[in-house]
Amino acid sequence: AGMGECGFDAAVSTCQHLAEQVGVDVTQVLPFSTGVIGQPLPIDKIIAAMPDAVSRLSETGWLEAAAGIMTTDT
Repeated sequence: AGMGECGFDAAVSTCQHLAEQVGVDVTQVLPFSTGVIGQPLPIDKIIAAMPDAVSRLSETGWLEAAAGIMTTDT
């Protein structure tokens, strides 16, 4: 997912978009991902889904958020 310069640029862009969505400085956003090794993440889809995801944030939704980033690697 975080693959070279393109992966770095995608991570920075994603963090910037999320920071804008939640109203924080980009330095307060930590990037992380799971996915197929060697395959770039669909950044456009991730950014497009942010408003809906942010609208559903809650203090009690941590378990659902954790389950959403679980890897399928064994």
